[in-house]
Amino acid sequence: MAKTAAQLAQENTALRAQLTPANKTYYESLMVYIRSQAVGKDELAVEQELLAILTDILAAQQDGRTAEAYFGKNPQETAGDILAALPNKWRDLLNLVLYAGGACILLMALPMMIDPAKPVDVGAALFIAAYCLIIIVLLSRLFGQSRYGRPLSDRTANWLLIGFLLPGILFGLLMKTAWRFYFPGVGGIILIFAFLLIVGIVFWRKEKKNWKDSLIFLVPMNAIIGIIQRIPAGNRYFNRTPNGRYVILAVFGVLFIVYYILVWWFSRRHRSR
Repeated sequence: MAKTAAQLAQENTALRAQLTPANKTYYESLMVYIRSQAVGKDELAVEQELLAILTDILAAQQDGRTAEAYFGKNPQETAGDILAALPNKWRDLLNLVLYAGGACILLMALPMMIDPAKPVDVGAALFIAAYCLIIIVLLSRLFGQSRYGRPLSDRTANWLLIGFLLPGILFGLLMKTAWRFYFPGVGGIILIFAFLLIVGIVFWRKEKKNWKDSLIFLVPMNAIIGIIQRIPAGNRYFNRTPNGRYVILAVFGVLFIVYYILVWWFSRRHRSR
């Protein structure tokens, strides 16, 4: 069975521990640069090439040769040659764009799922997704380039990322576009089920499933509350009685605690095995 890009990256991480300090510095500079500049390239081909290079360096290391002596070039020149030879795969970039847009629309749809009176602003969600994607790609390239100049620390890179992302996200949350849609009644219920189906498919396709992720609880709970609010009897009780909203909050809180107790219990049981 062919290995995925994620599996190859894990194998890469394990093998890097065998490198000498000098070879590790050379290889990791090359690796970071290639990964940060490989937007639009075939991700699987990138990881296969990186693993092949690492294997060659380890073989040369056993013969007493350094990585730089083996390649005869500095890591930036080596990385440039490798990137030029790697095949393009714009479908991976398109998938990244679709995931980013879908994630933003989903997060902005959570309030709508609970309250039928709140709209989903698709235009604002797409703006946030596009803005975040551009900033992440640009800063990733900057971080990769910095490996050969004045290196940016991880802490500096993270602060730069937060500093550039926050203004765009806040602006997107405040903006109102013409693409605002309301989903009351049956239409809202159908949309909620569609959201649950999409989230479920994405989650089950992930190689590593983090059951501690709060979204695993929040999305289904919001969906259940949203469906109840769109049923006439549920809407009358929760929105037109004095204690309706408090009942929702209380049930939500209890289920949240129960969920994390179950996560803790299953995690402990798994560790004991």
